[in-house]
Amino acid sequence: MEALQSTFGDAFTTLPLLIMGFIFFLGALTSNIGLLYLFIGHLIIVPALSYLGNEEVRPIPELFKGNITGFFKYLFSVGVFFSINSSSIFVSNGSTLSYIIFAFTLLACILQNGIEKSLFHFYNPLDWSWDIDGPRISKLESSNTASPACNIVPTDDGEIYNSPSHWVNHIVFFFGFIMSNTITVYNEPTPPKVSTSDAAADEKRNAQIDQRVGNRKSLALSIACVSTIVFLVLLFFRYKKTGCEGNFWLALVPIIIAYGTGYGFFNLLYKSCGVRPADVLGIVQGMISSDLIDNPIVCVGTPN
Repeated sequence: MEALQSTFGDAFTTLPLLIMGFIFFLGALTSNIGLLYLFIGHLIIVPALSYLGNEEVRPIPELFKGNITGFFKYLFSVGVFFSINSSSIFVSNGSTLSYIIFAFTLLACILQNGIEKSLFHFYNPLDWSWDIDGPRISKLESSNTASPACNIVPTDDGEIYNSPSHWVNHIVFFFGFIMSNTITVYNEPTPPKVSTSDAAADEKRNAQIDQRVGNRKSLALSIACVSTIVFLVLLFFRYKKTGCEGNFWLALVPIIIAYGTGYGFFNLLYKSCGVRPADVLGIVQGMISSDLIDNPIVCVGTPN
């Protein structure tokens, strides 16, 4: 029994790595570009979100101190965060909201040089007015025992992000991406109805179209419900059973930002590349034109 509990515990701790590995190999083997995009997002976007939610730095003073690496890491993280979210909003709602995000991000960067706080501190009203104890970067008492139980990859010094951690950011980003994919597939337009001289054939064919659209929406809705339940269960166990995370309310806004970034990342891929190459659920790739289903085309070879 203890061996089984240990196995489940290790699987839970390394769940983001398991998801990333599954995404990469399935995307590579099936040539699903959407999965490969998601894998790249986990490699680049999620670490940037963890950095901006946890690192309490003053970027310009750090540059004058000679911490060039930290300064460029900060610039890269801000650039990734801003470009993904602003571009997603721009392709969906125009430029006005993008300008607002740019102005707020710029203001947060300016204020951060005066106060040693994380960038997402300025997005979090709960962090402005509440006196919430607990550092964003926790140093675990024993790196040999505690670190493997909390961090995705064990560290020598036992320091981990905890507001939220890498683990939470990866999971939240993943489910945000999946939810955006699901909603997009659900809202795909219904194929146009046919109208010919044969009313009986038209009625039968239109009924088949309605049935296929209903099946697609039912499948998308089922995926949305199941993924939401799994997401909430994972967060509950992470915060209530592991003791690896900091104050939930301190991390609530960064969690929402990570979820929104995952959601916006898929939206950006959908608007820029089209839903078919971006769909990771495989629903849209299996959708065939009504003309090809109801009026199959037969290729006949002809002699030279």
